[in-house]
Amino acid sequence: VIRGMFTFDSDAQALSGARLTTKLGRKGELIGALGTHGLAKCVFGEAMTHDDTVCLTLYRRVFPPGPDSASGRSGGGAECQVDSDGDEA
Repeated sequence: VIRGMFTFDSDAQALSGARLTTKLGRKGELIGALGTHGLAKCVFGEAMTHDDTVCLTLYRRVFPPGPDSASGRSGGGAECQVDSDGDEA
């Protein structure tokens, strides 16, 4: 059981089946929500220790740039910069 990673049970339920890793190199899977306060049930290949930290890697999907209407090129023409908050600049 993992606590403190999610705020609501819907967050844990939405990410059920996600791959988890720990800072000590163990790999596991998020099974689903446990209760209504954001607890999550997980399965790992090895026994956990009390000083290990569970990590969930999230990826942001990035779409390729659309056609450049000025030069007639498609893709590769437009650049998008993202700041540290994840907002486009």
